Amino acid sequence: NNLPHRNFTLIFMSDMENKYRYHDEAWCRNIANHIKTIKNKNLYFTNYPNEKIDPQFVIHGGDLSDTKFEWKMTADQLFSSTYQQFYDAGIPFISSLGNHDLLNYENGGNTPYAEAVKFVDQSFQKAAALSPEFTYQKI
Repeated sequence: NNLPHRNFTLIFMSDMENKYRYHDEAWCRNIANHIKTIKNKNLYFTNYPNEKIDPQFVIHGGDLSDTKFEWKMTADQLFSSTYQQFYDAGIPFISSLGNHDLLNYENGGNTPYAEAVKFVDQSFQKAAALSPEFTYQKI
C-alpha cells in the first residue's frame, strides 16, 4: 500500500427525523452546523491529544424524517434547510435509509419513500462531486 498515512475525523449521526418528534428545521440545522464548525472549538481526542477533531466526512445513518406522519419535506428542501452546509464547507456528506424512511414500516412495509431515496442518491452524488477520494457504485 503506497497511500500516505492520514488521520481524519469521520462523524456518524442518525435519526435527525426532520419535522418529527419536535425536530424542527432549526434544530436539525443547528446540529449540522455544530458538526460542521466543531473544528473551530479546538477539541482533541482524549486518547490522542495531538489529533484535533476536524470532521472530514459525515455519514447520516437514516431516519431522515418519518413516513408515519408523512414526509414533510422534499429531498431538495432537506438539503437546502440542513445538509447543504456540509458540502458548502467542503465536507462530504452521505446518507442511508432508515426504517422511518420506509412506507408503512410499522406494518412490516419495506418500500422506501421516493423522496428519501432521492435524498440518499443525491447525497452520494454530491459527495463524489466534492471529493475525488470518494467513489461509490450504486447497486
